[in-house]
Amino acid sequence: MLGVGDADLLARMNQYQEDTRDYVLTKAEKLRKDGWEAYLN
Repeated sequence: MLGVGDADLLARMNQYQEDTRDYVLTKAEKLRKDGWEAYLN
C-alpha cells in the first residue's frame, strides 16, 4: 500500500474511505426508503 509509509497520504486515504462510506450509506437509505424507481428519477 502506498499510504503505509506516508502519514499524510494514509490520513487522506482514510478520509476518502469514510466519505465514500457515508455517500454510499446515504444513497442506500434513500433507495430503501423511496424505492428504486424514485431513486432513478
